[in-house]
Amino acid sequence: MMAVTNQSDRTYTSLATQIARILWGLCGEEMDGKLLYFHACENNLNAPCDMLARLGLMRDWGVSHCFVSDWSPFNAAVLIRHPGEPTGDDLLSGLMFYTEWFPDNAAFRNRGRVAGVDVSLDDRARRTPAGERYLTWAVQGARELLTKLDVGSWQANGFFSPSGPYLDSTDLDLYWHSRNEMIRRLGSEKLLYPHVPDPQAEGGGSG
Repeated sequence: MMAVTNQSDRTYTSLATQIARILWGLCGEEMDGKLLYFHACENNLNAPCDMLARLGLMRDWGVSHCFVSDWSPFNAAVLIRHPGEPTGDDLLSGLMFYTEWFPDNAAFRNRGRVAGVDVSLDDRARRTPAGERYLTWAVQGARELLTKLDVGSWQANGFFSPSGPYLDSTDLDLYWHSRNEMIRRLGSEKLLYPHVPDPQAEGGGSG
């Protein structure tokens, strides 16, 4: 379908980082000090989370995912690379999904308009101007990366869209097919996910 699998490690990390930046802004609450994104497994909203879980950045809590650390979105994500990781094409589809899911944030009219973005989003339980500025920054970053990879462009109406052989890349049903193929190759779904130590579990407990 696509051809990002042969891209450099830097490109792979950039794709994963941009997905993480968007998800960081979508997290609506904290639980045990970890940012939590509630997705309820609807509309494939859990797919990008699953990609990050396969890279050691998030943990699956059923109808939600949480970040495993207090990572700052102004830094590149630190990935755990391993045989069960998502493909470059998987990450590309996840990022394109978000430019389609948030078309206004990805639109041409918002190019270069975001200034003064910080990680203080005020009340995460509701949409705020600070949160909207952050999301626009993150989605515009996705759009910029996809443009550099020559897999999409703005249309006459000002909205960003995949192009050429990438027109079906926002269909995340294809991600689950890719994931199932990886399970078949590895022999176990558990091998999709790296071991991520839980500091609270390892450091907790009573004496």
